Amino acid sequence: MRRLLLLVLGVPGAAILLTTLLALAWLHEPKADFSKRTEPTLHKEEGEPDDIPLENPRPVALAVGAWILKGPLPLPDDKKMEELAKKNPIAFLKYCLRRYDQTVQGYECTLTKQERIGGKLHPSETISVKFREEPFSVFFGWQKGERLAKKALYVRGENDNQVVIRPVLLPITVRKDPEGDDAKKGGRYPLTEFGIKIGTLRTLAAWETARKNKALHIEYLGQKKVPEAGDCVCYVLKRKPYEKPEEDGISELTIYVDKETWLQVGSTVKNADGDILGDYWFRDLKLNPEFKPDTFTEKSLK
Repeated sequence: MRRLLLLVLGVPGAAILLTTLLALAWLHEPKADFSKRTEPTLHKEEGEPDDIPLENPRPVALAVGAWILKGPLPLPDDKKMEELAKKNPIAFLKYCLRRYDQTVQGYECTLTKQERIGGKLHPSETISVKFREEPFSVFFGWQKGERLAKKALYVRGENDNQVVIRPVLLPITVRKDPEGDDAKKGGRYPLTEFGIKIGTLRTLAAWETARKNKALHIEYLGQKKVPEAGDCVCYVLKRKPYEKPEEDGISELTIYVDKETWLQVGSTVKNADGDILGDYWFRDLKLNPEFKPDTFTEKSLK
């Protein structure tokens, strides 16, 4: 009877311990020692150190019975980040996104953008931005260069999932389809696709597709102080040439990643003739501010 009791009590405990150890081993990502790696190439199909999960796989660990506390996934230091920018820009972007997920819930900033829409290059716009990740919320207040709206607001799941705008000449608010014709006239991307993170994800997806097709060419231009981004020091990476033009005729892309925050604070997109398709700059960034209760409501549009 005693042996039977020990067996009954011991087996579940051993099972829990085993699944916990297995999950911990699976969740642990050893720090990369790039000095011991064969230098990767941009077209190499295997062996590149960019198999980098962007989120903790905690739900899977819980599913096998291991109660693992959620903790931040590891990040490289500045030296390794610059090495990745030179040798493996895809891994570089993934670590930027990982750090974003760990540190950013929202921000305030000044956005300066200039876009070519319908073949016409519009004047530069300067916009006061308030943004939060959850629930996904965007407020635009134009300081300069407004065309269709003076202010605009989008909150996912609210206002019938419409963009609420205050027109330039009228003291009223109206609701518009974020994917409608007016939205397409107002910018290359709708407010539903706004944000530093979404911009980096868009860049990453294009680069991964190009590498899969053996057509990714990235030049690391070093660290530079960038006046358009508020004089912050940025890692600068330029993609050119393209195998064929991508969305809207994109044939050249230069991105600027703030060395301090790893945020993509600048992007310049050009076509095959060298004409600007889009020029985007985030400056005066304030991360994780305390927003007032009415920041993402129609009251903010008055």
